Parts: sequence; structure tokens; C-alpha cells
Amino acid sequence: MNEKTKSSNKKFKLFLITFILLGFIFMKEENQQKFISFFDSINSGSEKTIIFNNKYDSDDDEKLLFFNDSIIKWNENNISFLDLKGDIIWNKEFNFTQPEVLAFEKNIYAIDKESGNIYVLDNKGYTIHRIELNMPIFNLKEVNDNIMIHVKTDDMEKIKILDKDGKEVIETDQKNILTYSINDKNSKYMLSSLELNKSIKSIAKIYSITGEGLENFNFNDEVIIFTQFINNKILIATDKSLYLVGNNDVIWSKEYPLIKDILINKEKIYLLYGDNLEIIKLNGETEKKTTFGIEYKKIVQLQNYICLYGNKDILILNNGEEMISYKTDEDILDIKGTNKLVAIRYLDGLEIYDIIDKEQIKEDDNHEN
Repeated sequence: MNEKTKSSNKKFKLFLITFILLGFIFMKEENQQKFISFFDSINSGSEKTIIFNNKYDSDDDEKLLFFNDSIIKWNENNISFLDLKGDIIWNKEFNFTQPEVLAFEKNIYAIDKESGNIYVLDNKGYTIHRIELNMPIFNLKEVNDNIMIHVKTDDMEKIKILDKDGKEVIETDQKNILTYSINDKNSKYMLSSLELNKSIKSIAKIYSITGEGLENFNFNDEVIIFTQFINNKILIATDKSLYLVGNNDVIWSKEYPLIKDILINKEKIYLLYGDNLEIIKLNGETEKKTTFGIEYKKIVQLQNYICLYGNKDILILNNGEEMISYKTDEDILDIKGTNKLVAIRYLDGLEIYDIIDKEQIKEDDNHEN
């Protein structure tokens, strides 16, 4: 065997050993997550800022929504879809008594809350489905490929679950409904409700998608404010505590005062309470806690980023670290966006800001000079 062959064999053995070791390392989920976080930090290591792009004004009878890099403008009998330049792409007219337009991840919902008529639209303005409930709608949300509709009158209250084709999956009667959600596999759903007898009691009930009762959780002297499935477990927040439950058992619980909002991202729980943000692992361990001295009120996801906002203060985080801080002149209604832009909605309009590298501003200034 010549020297070249020996050298080649040594390199191959070294490669094989390295490959096997890496395989063992990445078998552990925590190591996979560390690698992903490291890779993300490399890709987004440059400092970011936001710069003003455009503003869209609305009249007293108009409302604006951000949806898939576009703007929805609507009033009592009209809905328009605009590009980011403000040009109208399409326009539809309707005749609703109590109109509401909602935009979720996949579709747009034009609703008459009084009659229960629902038009499910895509971003081209085509009607995907028309649903006639013939009963008033209290609330509606899109969950996975399903539509959950909260129906409420003086005489009755129920949740209706429809599939992606607009066909009814199941209907459940329940008084004093607080929250509702469906798991990722569309095999279970949850309803939480309030009982008001001699004392306050919240109840969370888990059902199979066919309506079979599976689990019950009771919370005395507590009001449920949030529920969401995480794999085969359920996260429940009350006005006093946070619980992770499953298989008719409380896996862990932690007391928190003044919970304002919760976001679950990459199997981590982002909990906003008081002037604190706490990042919690699924085992209940606190990964990080930050006290701001500023009262933020909501958490939203901007693709890979996490955004906190209060009345006028905005903070955008990347991998749990502060990336962009900004203060508006007007009170914020809500915020949506992506990795590339932030859409801030106010009472009288909506503003778009671009997320860019700070180096880009310096380069642009140099070109101008």
C-alpha cells in the first residue's frame, strides 16, 4: 500500500468517526436546538433598525388590516385589497347589517355578525366558501385548517367547528365560554368555561373531535384566560397561575400575577406579566427573565422575531435578545409583520416600517454624499 492510499484511508476513517460523533450529538433535541439558534444568530448577526416606508390613512367609517404583505381596507358595505404602494388590487361590495372583516394566516373572513353570513376569501378576492349559520356570531378564529365560531345569544351559547371546506365537524353547547382551541392533529379540541355559583370556578374540558369527553380540569377561584395545545399537552393560564396539563394530571404549575399575554414559539413559552418577560421551557424551567421597567401589553410573532408592544413602546427580540426598540407618537391598536417589515395599526390609519441592517443606512448615506 503506497503513502497516498494510507493517507486517503486515514482521512476517510477520520471523516467516518466525525460523522458518527455528530450523529450521536444531534440525536439529542437540546443539541439540535442549540445548533439552530447558533445558525440563526450567524444569519442575523448584523444590527437592525426600522425605517418608515408608508402610511395609509383611514376615514372615521373605515378600518385597515395588514395581511400577507398587503393592506385590507373595509367599511360597512365595501372591502378593498391594496398593495403596499396603496394601489387597489381588487374591490368587493356587500350588504351586511353588522359587518366585521378578519384576516388570519391563510384567509380573509367577511362576516355579518348579526345574520351569521360568512364569506371566506383568498388574497385575490375569490370567494372560497360562503357559510350561512343563520345565527349571530360572537367571535371567529382560524385554527390550523379549521374555523372555530363562537355563537352567543341571550338564550344559548355554543362553539361550532368547521373544516377547511366550510363543512361542520361538530357543535358543542356550553354556557359562559372563556377560551377554545384545537390540537395540531385536528383530533382534539378544548373548551374552557366559567361557573358562577357561590364561588368562581373555571373548567377546562378536552374532547375528541367527535365530541367524546376525554379530560376535565377544575380551577377554583381562578378565571381561565388562555388555553393552547402543545403536542399532546395543554398550556392553561388563569388570572393567577400558569399550568401545563395532560393525561388528567397537572404536570407543573407556577404562580404569576398580572399575566398580560402568552406566545408559544419553538416549544418555548413567552410569558408577559407586569413589566416582565419570562421565557419558559416545556419542563417548567425558566430559561430567561427580563424586567423592562416599561409596561408592554401584547406579544406577537414576526416570523423569526418576537415583538412586544405597549401603548406606544415597541421592542423586537431575536433569539430572546433585544434587537430593535422604538416609540410611536400615537397609541398602538395592534402590530403584525414579517422578518422584513412591521405594520403598526392606529385608530386613524396604518404605518409600514422596513426592518433593515444599520449598515445599509450608512451605505445609503455614503452614496448620497
